Amino acid sequence: MKTHPGWAITGLDPQNDRMSSSKCDTAPEPLDAVLVMSFGGPEQPAEVMPFLRRVTGGRVPDARLSLVADHYLHFDGRSPINEQNRRLCEHLAAALAERGFECPLALGNRFWHPLTAEAVEQLVGQGARDIAVVATSGFASWPGCRAYQEDYEEVADRIPVGKRPRFRKVRLWYNHPVFLDCWGDRVVEAIGAPADIGPASSETPFLVFTTHSLPWQMAQDSGVAGTAYVAQHRFVADRVARRAAGVLGRSFDWELSFQSQSGGGSGQPWLTPTIDDTLRDLAARGVGRVVVAPIGFVTDHMEVMWDLGVEARQMATDLGLEFTLARTIGDDPRFVSMLAELVLERSGGAMSSDRPAEGPDGPWPDECPTGCCQSGKST
Repeated sequence: MKTHPGWAITGLDPQNDRMSSSKCDTAPEPLDAVLVMSFGGPEQPAEVMPFLRRVTGGRVPDARLSLVADHYLHFDGRSPINEQNRRLCEHLAAALAERGFECPLALGNRFWHPLTAEAVEQLVGQGARDIAVVATSGFASWPGCRAYQEDYEEVADRIPVGKRPRFRKVRLWYNHPVFLDCWGDRVVEAIGAPADIGPASSETPFLVFTTHSLPWQMAQDSGVAGTAYVAQHRFVADRVARRAAGVLGRSFDWELSFQSQSGGGSGQPWLTPTIDDTLRDLAARGVGRVVVAPIGFVTDHMEVMWDLGVEARQMATDLGLEFTLARTIGDDPRFVSMLAELVLERSGGAMSSDRPAEGPDGPWPDECPTGCCQSGKST
């Protein structure tokens, strides 16, 4: 059974392949603050174009950006991601306090205020020197993991040495049983909900799991051995479908699809099949109903609200498919508790001897190995 270097498997439940691993062979690292990192988004119409320019680094003409801006303006120029992450931070701080770990906590975004630099400045001003980092992405890839590390490392390099904090990112949690349980419940809920379009159907729905598309080469470079991004999402899709089957007493066919491809015109191949391709294929095969679960997103990015909630829904309508979109897990109390325990685990606290993870890979290591998820800045 494969494990990551530095870990030893101590327990395995053969029924569900649920594992715990022993404490990492590094010394405990007391922490005194928490930085929650996310993507960010505009909160009023005037912020939409500046936000998109920041995301694309000035590489995309405004004429093309305006097409994407219309998606935000459809929702009055406000992405819900910051508001949802503020709630997540509030609940995470409370969950940590309940566990005896009261400390400053701040939200920092890669692409819109509060930016990572602003959040770190706040924490340093409060005396933080050892900061746990919780990213709202639990999968291995450059944009979902390595880019967050590069972001706070660049911020740290600009801080005088005497005040420069140390950062301790919590491990990836895609295979944590609590994360899988949360998504399992969301899918069960969606399956049982009335279809959004068309006549009510008793047909067993086809499950479509989605995540953000990446350039093919970037996906190939994810993880240490490569291809971790796709493999991890397929693992989650399979475990969530199994959970739904266990609750509802019937099996479900499923497909992993990729959405929200950006960087059009770059000439690079991107991950497929797209959500559009999948919907067309399912309709051609005579499928009557689909339940779409955006497992690659924790909160409601615009990619969930527009790309799935508007565009994919409309395509399903045109194809005659009944379409139900599962809710993202957001600030589900179980998910918040999981993140709190990962922070304590990282600090060498009470949870450090119990690192739950499902599947053959076991828990991700505290420190990502050298060469993991190569930089995607050139893409």
